[in-house]
Amino acid sequence: SKNQFRLMYLKPLSNDPTVIHCTVRAVPLDSAPPYEALSYVWGSQTRSRPINVNGVEIRSKKSLYTALHDLAPDEGVRILWADAICIDQTNDEEKVHQVGLMRQIYRNATAVLAFLGDPYEGVDIAIEYLSAA
Repeated sequence: SKNQFRLMYLKPLSNDPTVIHCTVRAVPLDSAPPYEALSYVWGSQTRSRPINVNGVEIRSKKSLYTALHDLAPDEGVRILWADAICIDQTNDEEKVHQVGLMRQIYRNATAVLAFLGDPYEGVDIAIEYLSAA
């Protein structure tokens, strides 16, 4: 539906902490449950990692995998929106429509989480600067 978008219900890490599991559900844009929007650095696709979505393994960028691994709840589910999982990347028509909704998706989120990738030299200075702003 033109009035819907998908949310990811991130599950706790399983007995194998390298496996990320989530379910994805379509919800109405104007009555979605509380969720967080995830923004992350895309990086190279060559080092992709598996994520189990609705029982099907998909390949994701390493940065998305790492962010989801770090954000996985200890119990229950954590409701997130992340473009690579919540938008059908094989459907150009859907991508165009969903990109048009991104302003509202981010605006309606309870928080926007930014994952800048693996730490590197100098990142702590940047974080301190942003925290002080």
